[in-house]
Amino acid sequence: MGSMKFLQWLQTMWRDSNMRWDPSEFENVISTHIPSKALWRPDIAVYNQMVEIEYPQAREDILAEVFYDGTVKLVYLQALEIRCHGFDLSQFPFDQQTCTTRYGSWAQSNEQILLTTGKVIEQDNQFRNHSEWDIVSFIGRTEDVTYSSKILLRNPNGTERLLNDTKIFRELHYDLTLKRKASFYIFTLVLPSIITTTICLIGLFAPFDASGNREEK
Repeated sequence: MGSMKFLQWLQTMWRDSNMRWDPSEFENVISTHIPSKALWRPDIAVYNQMVEIEYPQAREDILAEVFYDGTVKLVYLQALEIRCHGFDLSQFPFDQQTCTTRYGSWAQSNEQILLTTGKVIEQDNQFRNHSEWDIVSFIGRTEDVTYSSKILLRNPNGTERLLNDTKIFRELHYDLTLKRKASFYIFTLVLPSIITTTICLIGLFAPFDASGNREEK
């Protein structure tokens, strides 16, 4: 198990029926910007985060772009540190690792909010080069998870009722697959180790004096 820390732009979009208008009645204005704190926002959480998410700009100060059909686009800049399961270092430094970021609503099930993945931007335009890793793929997918619990309710007449509370939550999983750049470790770790080992082996059989005799010390 490992971890990954990164800075990302998280773009969320939804449709709010209360934010519609007819452009022809407002000088053909098709979009406007509204402080996000004045809007309803989905309670999206990162399920496998390790520390509190950092926002360089306060979430309440971020402006959301609202379109005439009720579509709301809100973009966050956030620093994340997430837990990555299934790290395998047996092939180091020629290994390939996959780390998944899990998003989902914290309190609302599929009956209230249904999450979908957006279009993944081409990685050449989205990701910066890294000195140690190359990006192999970045794939978004959905997964429905069922949570069940028992709740004991008390009726007005004093009787009790055991409620089986079962809900289905939609999770968004983004799988980032990375391949380690082995050349860095070959020149800084593997090659120096081979040279050092070779010198040690040669030293075991090299003569100690000019006559070629070996003497035990």
